[in-house]
Amino acid sequence: TLTDILLINRTSIKPKPNCTFAPIGVLVLFVLPLVWLIFSFNRPPINLPEETPQLAPSQLEAIFDKGVLRVATRQGSLTYFKNEEGAISGLEADLCSLFAASLGVKLEFVLAESIPEIHELLRTGQVDMAAAGLIRSPSQFPEFRFGSSYLQLRQQLLMREDGEKPRKLDDINNAFISVVAGSGHTETARMISERHPDIVPQALTATSGMDLVAKLARKELDYVLLDSSMAQWAQMRFPEVKLALDIGEPKDYAWMFSASTTMCAQAAKDSHCKGRDNDSLVQAADDFMNTLKKSGELERIIDGYFDYLDTLDPDGSRQFLRAVRYQLPAYRMHFVQAGQRHTIDWRLLAATGYQESKWDPEAVSGAGVRGMMQFTASTAQKMGVNPHDPRSSIDGAARYLKLLDQQLPRAIPENERPWFALAAYNIGIGTVLNAVRTHQRKHPKDILYWQDFKDSLLLENQGSTFTRQRRKLALHYVDSIRSYYELLIWLTDRSPDGGQAGVKAKPNS
Repeated sequence: TLTDILLINRTSIKPKPNCTFAPIGVLVLFVLPLVWLIFSFNRPPINLPEETPQLAPSQLEAIFDKGVLRVATRQGSLTYFKNEEGAISGLEADLCSLFAASLGVKLEFVLAESIPEIHELLRTGQVDMAAAGLIRSPSQFPEFRFGSSYLQLRQQLLMREDGEKPRKLDDINNAFISVVAGSGHTETARMISERHPDIVPQALTATSGMDLVAKLARKELDYVLLDSSMAQWAQMRFPEVKLALDIGEPKDYAWMFSASTTMCAQAAKDSHCKGRDNDSLVQAADDFMNTLKKSGELERIIDGYFDYLDTLDPDGSRQFLRAVRYQLPAYRMHFVQAGQRHTIDWRLLAATGYQESKWDPEAVSGAGVRGMMQFTASTAQKMGVNPHDPRSSIDGAARYLKLLDQQLPRAIPENERPWFALAAYNIGIGTVLNAVRTHQRKHPKDILYWQDFKDSLLLENQGSTFTRQRRKLALHYVDSIRSYYELLIWLTDRSPDGGQAGVKAKPNS
């Protein structure tokens, strides 16, 4: 049929392909990726979230976290020492104790046998700082930082007592100047040698300059370079040496700190962990020192250690050391036992006994006081003492000092009380208490320190000329006992070679 024919023809006829669309499709396939690439390069980079750098705590923050300030020091009367009751003293020890208290943390000392060992403790981070009578010398030790100066001392050259004293360095020929290795004195010795080639510097490992002075006294060294305070002590302890020359201008003394950064534990393997330097601890120490200076506290502390050094001349020192060797052994046990019974350092009792009678149990003064500890008849009767019996006299003196201490005001710190008690032993508790009340009326809020009391007592115009002179003698009396006491501490604590015994890198809190 016509319909079937039409259907057959429609299905059998195939449409011709429209070839005009093929080039356009190919073009689109190539152009679109190019456009995407162009826009991709022109777009700003996508900032993916990065890990926030983890800062290590500052050195001060780390100390707060630990709750402990670790300080490297070395043994010495002006740095650090312990008495027989275990109490820590020394200029550096006192200052560090106050600094730790101001931070609200505990204090731990690490004792070193030499200054190079102190440097190593700082370098390896075993301590936070060093307080060991160190000269402030940044140019000599650029790897460390120094705090602000708290003390100035002149450098002095010591020689043997039997030598001819030079007038200037030019008078010294073919000699060695010995210094403690690692100390600031090494730079001074080097400069001396540059200007005077006949003088050879030698740096010797030692805990302190006193070790070198012991060798000088034994004629093993030519000259020793020390600071002026150590030189004074040396002449007290070794009458065989004397001052040769003052060297240069006074030097500043300061605490030492590590100059490296404090890194967090994973810093070595984690680039996101960054260190922070130790300016925080140095700044805290400087602020502390400035506060002490402004308040006058620093001057008071320093005077307490230096003010009485000139009370004993070489002849007096020589006489005392001879008595220690030949007289003290007969009575030492009495002093030790009395000290143990009444909680007084036996060396303080012995020093008092030497000042009173030169350890003579039969001594009688022009005023009628008797025995080794010089009791008046009334005081001896009151204390139940036989003044001519050394054991009874020494024990009575210990009990009497404790009784005097109990009558002193609580405003006097524990470590200052012995000096007030000794003054009362000499001029009477009434005189001391009157002077204390006078001082407290003028300074009602002050803690009462011996150095301040001394100044007040010397300036006090009340009483007759005899009374004022008597007060001065009492102050000299206490200063002399302190000198003998320090000598006994040194003699009983020093090592067999004549120097002070050191404890190697052992913490003491």
